[in-house]
Amino acid sequence: MKLYALVSTIRLFGRPRTLAEAERIMDRIGAAYFAPNKALRLFSGFTREGELDPLCAFGAACREELGLAGP
Repeated sequence: MKLYALVSTIRLFGRPRTLAEAERIMDRIGAAYFAPNKALRLFSGFTREGELDPLCAFGAACREELGLAGP
């Protein structure tokens, strides 16, 4: 519920890109919660697919919104 409340706050005050990333993360968390557990050996492929850091794009959107984006 806290995650849903946070995303709802972003809906009120955030920019569209930040909201889209927040909703994407919320969907991924929900999907992971109901998905079967993954074997440890499968984690080696996550880095190649960019799945190891699912918050990276959300963090970039937040920094952009705050005017902290790098060059």
